[in-house]
Amino acid sequence: METKDWTLIESGYDYVTMTAKTSEDIMLLKNWADTAMLKIHLQGNEIKPASPMGYVGWQVGAVFGGSRHDGYMLRVSGAGAAEAFLACYSGGVRVTRLDIQVTLRCSEDYDRYAEDLAQATFSNRKTLTGKNWPKLNLHNAFGEGDTLKVGKRHCRRYGRIYNKWMETGEEYYRNCWRFEVEYKRQMATIYADALRGCNDLREIGVRTFDQFSGWGVPYPICSMASSGEPLAGPKKETDADRKLRWIKKQVTPTIGWLREMGYEGELADLIAGWYTDDVQN
Repeated sequence: METKDWTLIESGYDYVTMTAKTSEDIMLLKNWADTAMLKIHLQGNEIKPASPMGYVGWQVGAVFGGSRHDGYMLRVSGAGAAEAFLACYSGGVRVTRLDIQVTLRCSEDYDRYAEDLAQATFSNRKTLTGKNWPKLNLHNAFGEGDTLKVGKRHCRRYGRIYNKWMETGEEYYRNCWRFEVEYKRQMATIYADALRGCNDLREIGVRTFDQFSGWGVPYPICSMASSGEPLAGPKKETDADRKLRWIKKQVTPTIGWLREMGYEGELADLIAGWYTDDVQN
């Protein structure tokens, strides 16, 4: 593989699903979910009904909370996963999925990294005998960001390495690659117990790399971000942000054309009418 300079910019929990059956544990999850969903809603996200796996409740941004005949489920992805896990994993609460990740920034564009890493993994495995290696799957996206997958998605452990910039489109993630591990069912419980109360980003990063190393996947030596700590990442786009972006892209050109055609007065009346309706309602 080509030698590059890498910097660790993020590490931590990326996804968590927790369930509860007793009234005390249900109240713990529900109170956290209600508080988080209200906060996220006030930031500009819609409240939507959802019912994953038979749990009926509400989805706001990256947070879902809902009930079923046998208990309650809280599911959080992204930055909020760490807060949810650290605040709620106690007592009889059960973790059924836990994802951890490390995000690295390369010193230069390296769009062939997934392909090179797959070849390096095959070579590395030849020197390590006596193991039943999980299958490697290199998904070529033809210029939209390749992904190296380790294992099968339905298994208790599953890994992927992908171009984070291609996935998000966020300039912050240019030249960044994410190493991500999903733990499910019993394996999620094992790792949740091992990480209970842990918010040491270096420790989570080490465990992520250890998992890939155990699969025979080499990882680059990296330095920390200049601040000495992994950075927080870009602001997550809200429902309101997406609607405004849609208006700017789809509606603004039409408004400009109508103004050029002499309909500025009608447009002003229309916009004034929107505010009048809001006041009356």
